[in-house]
Amino acid sequence: MGDVGVTAAQLILARAEAAGVVVEVDGDRLHLRAAAALPTDLVQELISAKAELLDLIAEREAIRSELTPPASGGAADDPFDVPQDEMLEGLRHAALRRPASWRGVDAIPTTGCWCVCCHGNHWWCRRVAPRCWLCSTCHPSPPNTATIEVQT
Repeated sequence: MGDVGVTAAQLILARAEAAGVVVEVDGDRLHLRAAAALPTDLVQELISAKAELLDLIAEREAIRSELTPPASGGAADDPFDVPQDEMLEGLRHAALRRPASWRGVDAIPTTGCWCVCCHGNHWWCRRVAPRCWLCSTCHPSPPNTATIEVQT
């Protein structure tokens, strides 16, 4: 597929970063930091693409700042900063959800579980095959069928 949509400045910057160069912008100046001497051709490419590199790094920093949340330190800004008791209640609530029907007669509906479709808590299962648990509201048991019924 090649370098579709990749600019020369992006290639030069990628080459410099692969060589261990840290490129920083200070106004209209580029500052290069490297642990070892850079190849002359790379230095020449960086110099010749200075204007494009300044724009590219500014664009990169703008995107990075959009993706970085503000450092306000406020708990209200963090959607994952939830009191532990609320988090545990939410997890318990999610763990008790059941589909309107499921295979596995050994997976007996537990106390507190509820149907995700109707929020009901009445379940039934045939006493003979095919055996699966069904919500009594969403899937009423057929008449004259031997069933096991559970209310949670």
